[in-house]
Amino acid sequence: MGRLNLSNLQKDERILAKVLLKNDIVGEASLQQYMDFNKIHDEVGKEFLGKILIRLGYITEADLDRYILEKEKPYLEFCELLVKDGFIKPEQFQEVKRRHESEGQDVLTAVSDMNIMTRDTFVRSFNNKMFGLRLGEWLKLSQKVTDEQIEKARDAQKVYTLSAYLIHKGLCSKAVIEQVEEKIALAT
Repeated sequence: MGRLNLSNLQKDERILAKVLLKNDIVGEASLQQYMDFNKIHDEVGKEFLGKILIRLGYITEADLDRYILEKEKPYLEFCELLVKDGFIKPEQFQEVKRRHESEGQDVLTAVSDMNIMTRDTFVRSFNNKMFGLRLGEWLKLSQKVTDEQIEKARDAQKVYTLSAYLIHKGLCSKAVIEQVEEKIALAT
């Protein structure tokens, strides 16, 4: 093992990395790629499905924008119902609408930022009153992606451990990782 610093890895990942390196199953470059990936993941969080689908070339930015636009329309209609039912003031709705139309702010953020209600409360209320399609469902109905493409993107979204990263990138098979992890467990 050269100059690769594994101290930023979790204890289990550090042990796995050492075993994989020692047995020439993966190289230092692959582990460095994972650590770089993991650092970004820790800083900005899990990558959104839409961004993964764009990165994989399955959809375009325009497809995602169209979905967001279509998704926002029911939120605005729901806000109108909230005004009608007396849950929010007409002025609040007008400000949400203004922020959405002129600043491009999504309805959920506007409602939350204006302290009208929390995002969770809005979404729960919306889901109880109206039906909104999730991105994957909408893209499949629009025939933009296949089930296999959605699953591949969801698999990429689940990559946040060393073993998952190595398997996802094709740097190591799942069987090898399982064997190594089993041997590590027996040794400890």
